[in-house]
Amino acid sequence: MTKSGCLNVGDRGHCRDNRKVALMGFYTSSYENTRTGIPAAYSSSIDSWLTLDLQYAYSFNVGGSDAIFTLGAKNLTDEDAPAVYDAANFSYDPKHHDPRGQIVYGRIKFTL
Repeated sequence: MTKSGCLNVGDRGHCRDNRKVALMGFYTSSYENTRTGIPAAYSSSIDSWLTLDLQYAYSFNVGGSDAIFTLGAKNLTDEDAPAVYDAANFSYDPKHHDPRGQIVYGRIKFTL
């Protein structure tokens, strides 16, 4: 990494220069599904889940306006959301998990 860069682990803090790299971890511990009606062949236990997000940002000036170029990935390792078995569906828990998998994104933000 260059002298003008920085690395943040688990923190979205700001750097003093124009480069930022952030690695963020999100963990949901295992828990029990307390909903009734779970078929006997299925478990009420829901597995723990860890995802990692990675983001790189570069700040610069364009014609007197500040700009930030950002590249990133959510759920970098493409972890599947743990399955939830209950009477309503065989799916995932939307309060705790995101089923979309890995999402790669880019953004340019200008401040006038």
